Amino acid sequence: MKLKRALCSFFVGGFTLFWACSHILTLSGPGSETTNGMVVAGIAELPDGSPASGANIFIKSVAFLPDTLFVSAVVIPDTVASSDGSFSCVVPDSVGEYAIEINYQNKYASLIRFNPLTTRNFGSVTLPQTAGFHGVMDLQGIASGDNIYVQIYGSHRMSKVDAYGTFSFLGMPSGRHLVRVFSNISAYGVIDKDTVELFPAENRNMGTYIMPFNAWKDTVVVRAILDSNGLDAVKVADVTAVNNNQRIVSLNLIGYGITTVPSAVAKLRLRHLKLGENKLTAIPEEIGLIAPLTDLGLKLNALAAIPTTLGNLIHLTDLNLSNNSLSTLPVELTNMTQLQALSVDYNHLTVVTDPVLTWLNTYSNNTAWASTQQ
Repeated sequence: MKLKRALCSFFVGGFTLFWACSHILTLSGPGSETTNGMVVAGIAELPDGSPASGANIFIKSVAFLPDTLFVSAVVIPDTVASSDGSFSCVVPDSVGEYAIEINYQNKYASLIRFNPLTTRNFGSVTLPQTAGFHGVMDLQGIASGDNIYVQIYGSHRMSKVDAYGTFSFLGMPSGRHLVRVFSNISAYGVIDKDTVELFPAENRNMGTYIMPFNAWKDTVVVRAILDSNGLDAVKVADVTAVNNNQRIVSLNLIGYGITTVPSAVAKLRLRHLKLGENKLTAIPEEIGLIAPLTDLGLKLNALAAIPTTLGNLIHLTDLNLSNNSLSTLPVELTNMTQLQALSVDYNHLTVVTDPVLTWLNTYSNNTAWASTQQ
């Protein structure tokens, strides 16, 4: 927890401000040209009251998610303070929360969050001494090539964890920050987050931060499913939904043309699994081990049979097996007594035992299922 708290504080401070300004029209000093955005302004001062002439000004939306390609890139400030410390910068939108960082030679800095609808002039801003922190991520066997990043929320500053799990930040604004831990940002998203408060001139050793391995493992499993079907360009975040603990609880692969589902899918604690409109000829029996599953969609595939283990999914409320090539259904499916929607139409059901027939007539949402068999 200590490391988690410190990470958050540090990150938010330095990166938040610098990216936004580089992507909007900027202004500096009095008499600047007219723009379509909202201008925010102020005067940057050092602790002794002298102007922070030449201080770098960065501004951006706090919701910005940086691209890992820019981790090592030199970021250009949106504007710089004039000789008297004054600055002005344009906010491209009038809604949402923004953050502005004023950084003087990485020795003095301030990070301010604001709403452009209510804040236009910051007045005199005294820059306290910057802070820093460092620590170690316990990767728990995760390969360094899998790319773990630490980021301050709303900022562009990130630190890529090295092969030994170490990371560090210097020249950060002091104050309270939200730190987020990412894995392969472009594909996976947030793994964990926490808050931390850094004091001026502090350089804190955060010690060892334990990665939330279960959340990481979920993303790895989904990534493996995508890659095994040639879907390298599809992001995990595009096909999943997570709960408050960042565990993946929904996987939607409808219409992606997948041909295989690795047995590792059973490692996920899914509630919703959508595999319809694909080219599946079989599904792994391990799907029956996903105990929390309530929704399973397999329509419009080429399934000739389904494993008996599906009968273990006693919490299913929605099962769609329509438009496949099923000739029979295992009697174990009758264990599903909580179904609210069952679709088996447009199959080749020719061998239906009495228990299964009773079950179908009780739970199928298509009362004419028997007449639709092909």
